[in-house]
Amino acid sequence: MKKVILATALLIGSASVAIADNGAGLVGNTVVLKNEEGDVSKVYYSTKKTMEVQGPDGHLTQGKWRLLGDKICSTFGDTPENCTPPIKEPAVVGSSGTLQDEDGKPIEWHVVAGKGY
Repeated sequence: MKKVILATALLIGSASVAIADNGAGLVGNTVVLKNEEGDVSKVYYSTKKTMEVQGPDGHLTQGKWRLLGDKICSTFGDTPENCTPPIKEPAVVGSSGTLQDEDGKPIEWHVVAGKGY
């Protein structure tokens, strides 16, 4: 689950946004992540500061996120803060794509409206 969760930061960084709007399309919405093994994790951005991750096993983990210049940084449980690369365009409802996890394996992602679980 940690690999999928950490990939969330990469996901947001691969979608792009104007600096003033970083993260705006995520609040109140869910990013759905699927790795090549078919594991699905969902990240719900409940407010401008908090998030909740539902792992492939259904377990919920609370997290925090913040803007740091043109990056989005997130913290889950006792894991260290992880920040995205600079963001160029927003991840908004309907956005989708593919990114690579830290091992170079593909992760499909898409943003859905509301709490997607």
